[in-house]
Amino acid sequence: ATLFRSRLAEDAEWRPPAGPPVPVRVIASTPDRTLEGFAMPLVTAVLTITVRVADVPDPEGGAFLIRGTPYSVQPGARRGVTGLTWTIGLEPME
Repeated sequence: ATLFRSRLAEDAEWRPPAGPPVPVRVIASTPDRTLEGFAMPLVTAVLTITVRVADVPDPEGGAFLIRGTPYSVQPGARRGVTGLTWTIGLEPME
Protein backbone atom coordinates (compact mmCIF):
# COMPACT_ATOMS: atom_id res chain seq x y z
CA ALA A 1 0.00 0.00 0.00
CA THR A 2 2.91 2.35 0.73
CA LEU A 3 4.19 1.98 -2.82
CA PHE A 4 0.95 3.44 -4.19
CA ARG A 5 1.43 6.55 -2.00
CA SER A 6 4.97 7.08 -3.28
CA ARG A 7 6.19 9.14 -6.20
CA LEU A 8 6.37 5.96 -8.29
CA ALA A 9 2.57 5.97 -8.48
CA GLU A 10 0.43 8.49 -10.30
CA ASP A 11 -3.18 9.56 -10.24
CA ALA A 12 -5.48 7.93 -12.78
CA GLU A 13 -9.16 7.27 -13.30
CA TRP A 14 -10.70 3.79 -13.56
CA ARG A 15 -13.73 3.68 -15.84
CA PRO A 16 -15.61 0.45 -15.15
CA PRO A 17 -18.01 -0.94 -17.79
CA ALA A 18 -20.92 0.20 -15.60
CA GLY A 19 -20.98 2.92 -12.98
CA PRO A 20 -19.17 6.18 -12.39
CA PRO A 21 -15.40 6.71 -12.83
CA VAL A 22 -13.23 5.94 -9.79
CA PRO A 23 -10.02 7.81 -8.88
CA VAL A 24 -7.10 5.38 -8.40
CA ARG A 25 -3.31 5.36 -8.12
CA VAL A 26 -1.36 3.31 -10.67
CA ILE A 27 2.26 2.39 -11.26
CA ALA A 28 2.94 2.57 -14.99
CA SER A 29 5.75 0.85 -16.91
CA THR A 30 6.54 0.12 -20.55
CA PRO A 31 8.26 -3.28 -20.76
CA ASP A 32 9.23 -4.71 -24.14
CA ARG A 33 7.06 -7.40 -25.71
CA THR A 34 8.37 -9.68 -28.47
CA LEU A 35 5.93 -10.45 -31.27
CA GLU A 36 6.67 -13.70 -33.10
CA GLY A 37 5.47 -14.87 -36.50
CA PHE A 38 7.36 -12.39 -38.64
CA ALA A 39 10.54 -12.87 -40.68
CA MET A 40 12.35 -11.69 -37.56
CA PRO A 41 11.01 -11.11 -34.02
CA LEU A 42 9.49 -7.66 -33.56
CA VAL A 43 10.05 -5.94 -30.20
CA THR A 44 7.56 -3.27 -29.13
CA ALA A 45 6.90 -1.36 -25.90
CA VAL A 46 3.58 -1.97 -24.15
CA LEU A 47 1.98 0.20 -21.47
CA THR A 48 1.44 -1.91 -18.37
CA ILE A 49 0.04 -0.71 -15.06
CA THR A 50 -0.11 -2.13 -11.58
CA VAL A 51 -3.19 -1.20 -9.57
CA ARG A 52 -4.66 -2.40 -6.27
CA VAL A 53 -7.41 -5.05 -6.45
CA ALA A 54 -9.21 -3.12 -3.68
CA ASP A 55 -9.56 -0.20 -6.14
CA VAL A 56 -10.29 -2.23 -9.30
CA PRO A 57 -12.03 -5.52 -8.41
CA ASP A 58 -12.42 -6.67 -12.04
CA PRO A 59 -10.56 -4.77 -14.79
CA GLU A 60 -12.01 -6.69 -17.79
CA GLY A 61 -14.09 -4.52 -20.10
CA GLY A 62 -13.10 -1.24 -18.49
CA ALA A 63 -10.76 1.62 -19.31
CA PHE A 64 -8.30 3.95 -17.59
CA LEU A 65 -7.61 7.65 -18.03
CA ILE A 66 -3.90 8.29 -17.42
CA ARG A 67 -2.22 11.67 -18.01
CA GLY A 68 -5.32 12.75 -19.96
CA THR A 69 -5.16 9.80 -22.38
CA PRO A 70 -7.85 7.07 -22.38
CA TYR A 71 -6.66 3.44 -22.52
CA SER A 72 -8.66 0.23 -22.93
CA VAL A 73 -7.86 -2.81 -20.80
CA GLN A 74 -6.37 -5.66 -22.81
CA PRO A 75 -7.38 -9.28 -22.12
CA GLY A 76 -5.20 -11.23 -19.72
CA ALA A 77 -4.94 -9.06 -16.59
CA ARG A 78 -2.91 -10.96 -13.99
CA ARG A 79 -3.07 -10.83 -10.19
CA GLY A 80 0.18 -10.36 -8.30
CA VAL A 81 1.70 -13.10 -6.14
CA THR A 82 -0.10 -11.86 -3.03
CA GLY A 83 -3.41 -11.35 -4.86
CA LEU A 84 -3.50 -7.68 -3.81
CA THR A 85 -2.61 -6.11 -7.17
CA TRP A 86 -3.42 -6.44 -10.85
CA THR A 87 -0.90 -6.16 -13.67
CA ILE A 88 -2.88 -4.87 -16.64
CA GLY A 89 -1.87 -4.29 -20.25
CA LEU A 90 -3.37 -1.16 -21.82
CA GLU A 91 -3.94 0.00 -25.38
CA PRO A 92 -4.59 3.66 -26.32
CA MET A 93 -8.20 4.25 -27.36
CA GLU A 94 -8.69 5.92 -30.72
